[in-house]
Amino acid sequence: ISLRSGILRVREFTLAEIEHFVDPDLKHCSKFESVADLEVPLYSACNQLEGKGPQTQTLKQALETGLVSNSTLGYFLGRIYLFLLKVGVAKNRLRFRQHLSNEMAHYARDCWDAECQTSYGWVECVGCAD
Repeated sequence: ISLRSGILRVREFTLAEIEHFVDPDLKHCSKFESVADLEVPLYSACNQLEGKGPQTQTLKQALETGLVSNSTLGYFLGRIYLFLLKVGVAKNRLRFRQHLSNEMAHYARDCWDAECQTSYGWVECVGCAD
């Protein structure tokens, strides 16, 4: 992977991807409650534009305030968070950064990247789009 600041990794690797499709009018996820109380560092687009840092809050709070647009997206953010912790990413080196409007994919209504802090700075390791 070649980043603006240099080469991050030069060996071959396998990419895993999940494509989970939902009815755009029915984005309720019955499994959301299993991750609703997770406290997750969320770096909102507003905080980025205002020069503020990420804020830790539960996914339930983020959903209730509209920061996370729906419970399906919230569920997958929670599952990604738990997976990254399980594989050894330290909590203090992990955050979810919301895409700014000028970097959003054309098909996305909302998009969050799980980023890990490395010697290169914050690096995206998982993308999650609605």
